[in-house]
This record gives sequence, C-alpha cells and structure tokens, in this order.
Amino acid sequence: MSLLFWRRNGDTSHAEVSDDHPLPVQEMTPQTGTLFAGTRSLTTTASFALSATSQPCRMVLVQNDHDNTIDVLIGTETAQVYQLTPGDSVSLAVADVTDVFAKNVSTTTQSVNWLAVS
Repeated sequence: MSLLFWRRNGDTSHAEVSDDHPLPVQEMTPQTGTLFAGTRSLTTTASFALSATSQPCRMVLVQNDHDNTIDVLIGTETAQVYQLTPGDSVSLAVADVTDVFAKNVSTTTQSVNWLAVS
C-alpha cells in the first residue's frame, strides 16, 4: 500500500493507492493538428515576430538555436523578458505565431527556431 498526497487550494488531501484501491485514471483523446516550423533570423537588437505571416496555432515552441553564441529574449511585441540561452526552449500557448516576439541582445546575427501546432 502507498499513500498519495496532494495539495489543492491550500488543503492537503491523501488517498490510499494499492492493487485493491488503484489510482483512478481518466483517458484522454489526443488532439491532432498540423505542425508548422520556421526559423527567424535576428539581425539587429530590434524585436521581431517569429513569423512575418500569420499562422494560427494553439501552441508554439521557441528555441534559441544551439549554434548561437549569446542569449535571446522572448515575449510580446512590447516586452521581451524571457531569456533563453543557446539551445534552450520555451513552450507558449498562443493563438498565432505572430503573437510571439524575439529579440537579439547583440549586434551579431542570431536565430530562433519555432514549431507550432494548429
């Protein structure tokens, strides 16, 4: 027998988990969609949308290219505050790839790669 503890809204709860009392599992149907990919070159310290054209999506994964030599910043059109070191990535739930902006913190050209699911 094992005990499983969790915290919700400040209250601690527990449940017995054993062969006689298995942990309940809710099956989920995976959502399918179309995968889109791109690379955005960041040539100056200005911020750029990940894509020059609109691409509706549910989620986008942004990666600071592993060949880059410096960090890049990710965020909105007005504030790029999430710092990614070369090779690091972040997943964001957004309605369109053009909602995500990247900024180069140097004058050396850097690039970010992205994957989006519609």
